[in-house]
Amino acid sequence: MTYWELARPTYLENLPSGLLKLSMPTRFVRLTLEEAAALGSHITDWWEGFGLPFAARPLDGVAARLGRAMAKVKGPAWFVKLGSRSPKDSWSWAQAAGKAECAEQALGYLTDASERISDDLHLALCNNYRPALAARQWREMPPWSEFRVFIQDGSIAGISQYHHGRHYPGVAIHQPSIYGAIMDLHLAARDHYHLDQMVIDVFVEPTGPGDFKATLIEINPFCELTDPCLFDWREPFDGSFRIAGRRAA
Repeated sequence: MTYWELARPTYLENLPSGLLKLSMPTRFVRLTLEEAAALGSHITDWWEGFGLPFAARPLDGVAARLGRAMAKVKGPAWFVKLGSRSPKDSWSWAQAAGKAECAEQALGYLTDASERISDDLHLALCNNYRPALAARQWREMPPWSEFRVFIQDGSIAGISQYHHGRHYPGVAIHQPSIYGAIMDLHLAARDHYHLDQMVIDVFVEPTGPGDFKATLIEINPFCELTDPCLFDWREPFDGSFRIAGRRAA
């Protein structure tokens, strides 16, 4: 199976509605192939290969449609990405943690030297696929709160802290409750899983003393091009919940 065949079903716009309901509010703007190429032509440092230079391919129409989509999602700020990936390699995106206050700012993040967006637009165009912009409700996600869940045969095969470069004592203290919140999300989602194998990113937020709620962020292909975090693709997944600084069963 090609990477394209693995990746396309994980794009936000291709998720079942039952899974999207377990995520933050999102609206989509489906691009034409011409608009996808125009967006690519605006990407600083990566515009070559998308045809005409950016000056000849304005994005006013895309910005207007994106603005209308954003207005349908409760603000006052939004997180805008391709349905495939976010421009986390964009300097301006990183400075603002992806928080956009208008369509023009969001498009600026997407086109600020993001190789990730360039690659995904090329992949879509090569496969005659119309990509989508996802306008999402912006949510505060501190590094400790994000986790990566590995699904095999519809079951949890492992959970890893996403930002695992440092130890978060609060995560260790509340690990059983966090695990319970992730399991609750999995039980609510599993009837809507459209793939036997996938990698699900989630974040948890406190709802009371020692209580947490998990929310789906996005889905990734179950393959070696997806970061295994505290696991290793060369080893079997053992069902453990791994957090920075220690491994928990």
